[in-house]
Amino acid sequence: LVDKMNGVQGDRFATILSILPPMSGSEKDSWASPWSVMGEPGFGAERAEILDGWEKLLSAHLSGASGGESVAADAIAATLASGASGKMHGRLHLEGMYNRIDIFYKSAAFYILSFLLVAIGLLFPPGILRKLAFWSLLAGILLHLAGLLARMIIMGRAPVSNLYESIVFVGVAAAISGLVLELFRRDGMGILLGAIAGAVLHFVAFGRAVDGDTMGMLVAVLDSNFWLSTHVVTITIGYGCSLMAGLAGHLYLFFHALSPNNQERLDTLTKNMIGLTLVALFFTLFGTILGGIWADQSWGRFWGWDPKENGALLIVMWQLMLLHGKVNNVFRPPGFALGLVFSNIVVAVAWFGVNLLNVGLHTYGFTDNVALALFAFCSFELVLGLALYLAVRLRSGSPKAA
Repeated sequence: LVDKMNGVQGDRFATILSILPPMSGSEKDSWASPWSVMGEPGFGAERAEILDGWEKLLSAHLSGASGGESVAADAIAATLASGASGKMHGRLHLEGMYNRIDIFYKSAAFYILSFLLVAIGLLFPPGILRKLAFWSLLAGILLHLAGLLARMIIMGRAPVSNLYESIVFVGVAAAISGLVLELFRRDGMGILLGAIAGAVLHFVAFGRAVDGDTMGMLVAVLDSNFWLSTHVVTITIGYGCSLMAGLAGHLYLFFHALSPNNQERLDTLTKNMIGLTLVALFFTLFGTILGGIWADQSWGRFWGWDPKENGALLIVMWQLMLLHGKVNNVFRPPGFALGLVFSNIVVAVAWFGVNLLNVGLHTYGFTDNVALALFAFCSFELVLGLALYLAVRLRSGSPKAA
């Protein structure tokens, strides 16, 4: 047993130093370690030259010749740039620049600035603060998109293949929906919603990033660029719009409890809630249908009552229930807003919670430390939503306010 364990450890060590690029025409696009390719047919002159460069770099380092290290490193870089891996070499430079810039921290800063400006601006007549908040939100979105585009180029796929990437993508989808809402409504609420969603989801993603490399290998079940770029992107946009609708529900209950006589603002928020819910329903429903088509092609069945499929269906049914109740006056605006607050819980459970069950074909997410955070979030939303709704009922003094 000890010998077998030592062998496993030896194999793991042999794959750590992946310094050789994939060969031209090879089906594999992953880098290899020298030990894993030694003796393979067609080792390649380029790989041999790279290994020779690494040998010179190590010798220069051991001898303390700093100038020799630079020369050897430049030779390795030149070999990579001129060979079959030249395109990948450019992606390496982009990844290095991406890591140095920390672009998502900068976009988060613009979101926070936008929130502060619009929050202060809501206390005063529309003016320069709201305009500055709009441009700050736009700057944050552009930086956010630039970071996602860089990740797409570096990895050669849509940036939604793991939990970290999905959080970052949902964040930009939510921020963009807030920006679009502001362009239509021009009341500052779209800026406020987009800035809050963008900033909060950024910090959630930062919490996931500390776990290690955020550009890991693609999970086998997601190994399809077409469906990764359609189904997963569509459903994550639906998550973002659903969370924005939930935030609009928070704002409605908050402003209703704070100033119930400001009917103009409450009417505006009601329209925003309905509009965001309709958009969220479109993307979640369309994304769920696309997922069924992908499942039919990959697994031979359109629907299998998998926990992830059930979670997506639950979001759709919850949104349909709220809209149907609103149209038929079963839910008045405060009740509709409370339902949207609870929809954040539904989205969180469908997005993160199903991976904790460890059953089904969709159990490929990262689950470390998620259970406690998910429970805390759901509890917070439940208590906050009920507290705000109770405050609205007490201020209104009428059961018809529900």
